[in-house]
Formats: sequence, C-alpha cells, structure tokens
Amino acid sequence: MIEGNVIFFARPSLRRAYLFAIFYAVVLSYGRYTVEFNPVLEPMWFGLLTTLLMLLVYANIVRATTSYVITDNAIQSASGILARRSSIVPYRRVTNVAARQSFLERLLGLVTLYIDSAGSDVQEVSFRRMTTSEAREAGKIIRNIINSQSAPSAQVAAAG
Repeated sequence: MIEGNVIFFARPSLRRAYLFAIFYAVVLSYGRYTVEFNPVLEPMWFGLLTTLLMLLVYANIVRATTSYVITDNAIQSASGILARRSSIVPYRRVTNVAARQSFLERLLGLVTLYIDSAGSDVQEVSFRRMTTSEAREAGKIIRNIINSQSAPSAQVAAAG
C-alpha cells in the first residue's frame, strides 16, 4: 500500500480510550464498594469489569490496525479490523488541510486532521485522534511538500 519514501507515520492516540476507562473504573469501583456486599450483585460487577477490559482491548486493536502515512508522493490512511479501508491522495490533488478539535479532544491534547482533495465533496483522508504535536508535524510536512512542488512551476511560468 505504501508508495514512496515514508516521511511521517502515526497511529491514533489511546488517550481518549484510557480517559473513558479510568472514568468507568472509578464509577465501577465507587458503585461496587458503596453498596453493601451482596452475592447476587457480584456477577453484575464482574460483567461490568469484563466489559471495561474488552473495550480497552478493542481500542488497542483499532489503534494497531489504523495507520496514517505521509510519503514523498502522497498522503495515505488505512483502517479497519475486518474490512480494510485505504485512502491515498496525491499532493497535486490536495486543496485544504484543516485541524479540528472537540472540547474533549482539546482537553486531552488530541486533534483530527482533515485533508480535502480536488474533485471530491468529502474529506478523503482524515487522521483521527492524533496528538497535537503529531498533527503540527504532519501539517508542516504537507505544507512544505505542497509549497516545494508548486514553486518550480511558478518559476517556470515567470521565466517564460
């Protein structure tokens, strides 16, 4: 799938999953220990703990199967556990790069980077839940490559 030399590689951050897991564990612990010990409720607490662990495993699997790659030729995104979705956008088709943060993402230092391309009404590539530093680095790399590719054509037109 990866075409060209890899300049940047990232995966989604697990900060959001861990925040929800911590919140879930605190609520679970509080509920478990404030209610008097009741053998009838014991399977329920075990089931809730199992659900928490399964959600953490799922978040790690999603992270392991999702990749964001910037090469010298294109911007690429691949994701999916059972069915694989890949998007490749050559730099000549990139029209806009935008970063968006929800309130929770802002608190956690996460960013979603959207890359728009010519000839499409939707974002073909999105880098979801990247850390702020990774998003800054990816944006800078994309901007530098696009500027360097458009500079020679402008110089040729000015010389002609």
